[in-house]
Amino acid sequence: MKKSFAIVFGFVVLALLDSLMSYAMPIDFTYQHVSVIWHCTFIALLVFVRDKPLITRLLIGMLTGILFDYFINGSFPFCTIFYTLAALAIGFIAQNWDRTGVLFISCLLFCFLLDFLPFCWQKVTGINQIGFGMWFWRMQSMTLIVDMAAIAVIMYFDLVMVRFFLIQKHRRRREEKKTLRKARLARTGTTIEP
Repeated sequence: MKKSFAIVFGFVVLALLDSLMSYAMPIDFTYQHVSVIWHCTFIALLVFVRDKPLITRLLIGMLTGILFDYFINGSFPFCTIFYTLAALAIGFIAQNWDRTGVLFISCLLFCFLLDFLPFCWQKVTGINQIGFGMWFWRMQSMTLIVDMAAIAVIMYFDLVMVRFFLIQKHRRRREEKKTLRKARLARTGTTIEP
């Protein structure tokens, strides 16, 4: 399996999962029931780009944000800007504090901000009259619990995939060395002992 294909496939599956779960369990904007806001793709973005070069983080964050703005949220330019800034920031955090716990808490904080900033905008513009406590209880309490589970699963899956592709790379190198050795021995007329 090619690494680039696996990455794109993973992002597509997570985006479909986010959309499917949002459709199956729609957000209750009347605040009568507890809702969950799904962030699997956003979490995967943060985990994936944390160790990438600056320009790569910038481009992947911006592209993912644009796709979410136009095809999922319809909130242009919020996701484009926020995803880009979050991708840049997570790389800075990972470079300076290379610990799993820091990455976990950073992802959780960015997920919270992804929901909190629109809530603040709605409060300032008068669209939303709900208080912070009610909003947090009805929208964020369960969302943060689901996000913690999603972060743990995605970080574990990322670790497994990194190891898988590393093992695959070592096998390929071993096969190439074996092929070169056979070719060299064939040129010199020496036989390979079993």
